[in-house]
Amino acid sequence: MKQGLESVEALLDRASNLAARKRDYVSDVRNTHMTYEGNDQFRVYINDEVAYKTNDNVLQQMSQWAHLPMTYINYMRDNGQHQLVADNFNTWFDKPTTKSVRRLYRGLAGEYSSTDDLWRSFHSDKFQRIDHEHILEDLLPQLEELVKIFGEIKIVSCQITDNKMYLKILFPEQEAKVVGDVVQMGLVIGNSEIGKSNVYILPLAHILRCLNGMVLPHSGIKRRHIGSSIESDGMVTYAEDTLEANLKAIRLQLRDSMNDIMGKFQDGTFVQELRESNDTTLAKEPFKAVEATAKLFNLTDSEKEKTKLSFARLGNFTKWGMMNAVTEVANTHESYDRASELEVMGGKIITMPNRDWDRIALAA
Repeated sequence: MKQGLESVEALLDRASNLAARKRDYVSDVRNTHMTYEGNDQFRVYINDEVAYKTNDNVLQQMSQWAHLPMTYINYMRDNGQHQLVADNFNTWFDKPTTKSVRRLYRGLAGEYSSTDDLWRSFHSDKFQRIDHEHILEDLLPQLEELVKIFGEIKIVSCQITDNKMYLKILFPEQEAKVVGDVVQMGLVIGNSEIGKSNVYILPLAHILRCLNGMVLPHSGIKRRHIGSSIESDGMVTYAEDTLEANLKAIRLQLRDSMNDIMGKFQDGTFVQELRESNDTTLAKEPFKAVEATAKLFNLTDSEKEKTKLSFARLGNFTKWGMMNAVTEVANTHESYDRASELEVMGGKIITMPNRDWDRIALAA
């Protein structure tokens, strides 16, 4: 499993530092104007009150809203037509063709200078603020309660990237033998403040021999960031009682999800699923099976080649072996976000119907 921050304390510090810099703004898009500033950098003005730079994520979300393909946006950027990009957006800001004209802009105040102020996402005014600090404040005390039931807790990896927060937790006393390996069970808690994912808690399996981590995405809970419309325009100030009301139902759902996942660990449901993955059709031609897997899960060429090497070296040509080959690539991936996606892919391989696996195993 790829490592991130050195401790949960470092995770809390980073979440706190980000919280102090967050700036949310609600406005009709017809009050919005984009300019090009050179060096592939755009700036979006709202009511001439705020003027933040953009990143690729906010450009992608704005392009989706405006029905401008991101491939077209990037084509213009790659060919030096940046002013045309701004002109395209400004046309649709001025005369939108969608009813969704009232939008929430999520920004970050510059860490060292106001010139570094950044718009990082663009949403409906119904986007519900569930931020990293809220998740950590609510869940860490609940995890302490789980210690009384399931024993020691170990934070095996954690990180806050530009896109998401991750907290990967193991319960070392909850372990089992699977295909000759010792597997410890745990949870992965994730969130995105900018629309990249739901809030979620999912089962995590960690194989001690090779330190591979695998997430089982078919269980657990995923909660969308959707709530009531924000009432007033301008800079948003969130009252504590409003935040508490929004988070109350989520808190209960997350608590119940953790208990449900851990119950399935203890009754053997997840362990049996892992064991059955080794009793599946052997890949007839291992490299072609990896090719089929790579196509199904959109692996990059580099990830595909590394998976081939791992699959051949491990020598287990079942679902279990393919899962280990894919998740082994995650351990040394340069991107924490992508490494975490590969861990989820491993879980999808384990849980795919056997008829789908057979098509991979018998690929020719």
